Amino acid sequence: MNFDEMNIDPKILRGIEDMGFEEATLIQAKAIPAMLKGQDIIGQAQTGTGKTASFGIPLIQMADPSIKKTQAIILSPTRELAIQVADELRKLAKYMHGIKVLPVYGGQEITKQIRSLKGGTQIIVGTPGRIMDHLRRRTIKTEFVKTIVLDEADEMLNMGFIDDIKTILEYVPKNRQTVLFSATMPKQILDITKKFQNNAKHIKIVKKELTVPNIEQYYYDVKRYDKTEILTRLLDYYNPKLSLVFCNTKRMVDEITGELKGRGYFAEGLHGDMKQSSRDRVMKNFREGKAEILVATDVAARGIDVDDVEAVFNYDIPQDDEYYVHRIGRTGRAGRGGKAFNFVRGREVYKLKEIQRYCKTKILARQVPSAEDIEKIRAQKVLEKLAPIIEEENLSKPLSDLEEYINITDYTAMDIAAAFLRLAVEGDKASQIGEYDFSNTGAQEGMVRLFINIGRRQGVWPADILGAIAGETKIPGKLVGAIDIYDKYTFVEVPREYAADVLRAMSDVKIKGKSINIEPANKK
Repeated sequence: MNFDEMNIDPKILRGIEDMGFEEATLIQAKAIPAMLKGQDIIGQAQTGTGKTASFGIPLIQMADPSIKKTQAIILSPTRELAIQVADELRKLAKYMHGIKVLPVYGGQEITKQIRSLKGGTQIIVGTPGRIMDHLRRRTIKTEFVKTIVLDEADEMLNMGFIDDIKTILEYVPKNRQTVLFSATMPKQILDITKKFQNNAKHIKIVKKELTVPNIEQYYYDVKRYDKTEILTRLLDYYNPKLSLVFCNTKRMVDEITGELKGRGYFAEGLHGDMKQSSRDRVMKNFREGKAEILVATDVAARGIDVDDVEAVFNYDIPQDDEYYVHRIGRTGRAGRGGKAFNFVRGREVYKLKEIQRYCKTKILARQVPSAEDIEKIRAQKVLEKLAPIIEEENLSKPLSDLEEYINITDYTAMDIAAAFLRLAVEGDKASQIGEYDFSNTGAQEGMVRLFINIGRRQGVWPADILGAIAGETKIPGKLVGAIDIYDKYTFVEVPREYAADVLRAMSDVKIKGKSINIEPANKK
């Protein structure tokens, strides 16, 4: 079922779209309509089924932004889960102006929470102990509470919160809606449902046994604006024959496809808004290898069955564990090896841990390859091409030419071989970043002069330019050459071997709060 079939507020649908939820999971499809009707619910579902949105979407829709009072309380077993749930609800409520969500938990200064509560919060997410504390202090008042959600009730039972939960339920008005989610249903949880719920609808989602094929799986802790740079580095380093890049939104698919094409990669996008004829063309190109990288959403990628996919990149972490299995299972087909790379930021690492737990798999942390690593791998690829030429080709003429050149110069055969290797690597690099022309930039030998469209009038100093380049690219500041700042623009010299990396890394950077344009100084 799609979300737009559930009478959800269009403003919430925009938030859902931004988060990349293309269609409802089973628990969402059953719980959201029931909650919107005001029914009590017993939801039996494991983590990783999308249950936060199951109760979050109805809570946001039912909240009245004109009433600056607590209207819903969500109980969570841990501070980490409370923060995670609050974050997700805020994203869903992004376009619902006036709806505030606040996490409250032990370990955080209570006076700070009290100040936030005084500002008026419609939805509170908290651990039972801290919610109890606020109820006793009357800093959380329940007169306007219409719904209470017990999230991961069996976990709260295991942690000894059962008496606190019963006390909290006594505080809340009797005519409320009570929603309970639990992976298991021990007797004490069933007792709560009997005592505190009325004609509750029982929704049980049996999760499939998830198994992950024998695929190497890695993750990189990255900032949002570094993702494309890291994606291209990994593509250059591993050089997979065919790659799948998964995004959670159609808009992100278009954005990443455009960025990859702009950097000289053979990439195509695939999502639900495309015409069938366009989708067929894209898939044909991918199967035939005319497009080496396919950027897709989960729904659009259904039915992709291509044996030569050597790498899957989760540009965005999926909302459902099963989606993760479907995604990475598209590599390592027919007995071949496969790799899966996951980009996580901040608290997304908790979601990755859930995926590991339920898929019974290992996802290892990895360092992003450096510019030097990329250079080394390119040299290895060039050298790998030499053996067949040496063994199978007639090299008498080139050997004669080289012998003659060595005799009239002071260079050794090793010097000449190293120079040829450098030329070959530079040529390989240029073929992959064909849009950059580093000839005639007016720089010193071995350097490239770059143009940046800000200068003195924007308050820019050499330290700002140096800090941005060193910070974004990780190249040592001492390698950066002359920095010439004029009123409206700046020239900076960087080593030729780092120039492409600098241009890529600096494409989305701000200096002094200003978005910049950076390009080779010779660009017309």
